[in-house]
Amino acid sequence: MEEGDLNLYRRKRLNITINEKVLTDFKSHSRDNSVNISRFVENKMLEEMMAKDVKQKDMTMVAGAWSDLSNKNFLKKKTK
Repeated sequence: MEEGDLNLYRRKRLNITINEKVLTDFKSHSRDNSVNISRFVENKMLEEMMAKDVKQKDMTMVAGAWSDLSNKNFLKKKTK
């Protein structure tokens, strides 16, 4: 990583409330499996946002396809 790359984004602390037992267990799991908790949470946030974007795009495509199909059926009925 070059020196300029460090200035591309800033890190912020996040105050969240988590079940203490879950947090303790996950810390242990992370330590045993070399998982960086901050990166893990960041990646999960990105995955969630991408999944939402994909779902919205899929729904738009489905709505568009349904609209096209409805228009074709409507035209068939009108021409008969």
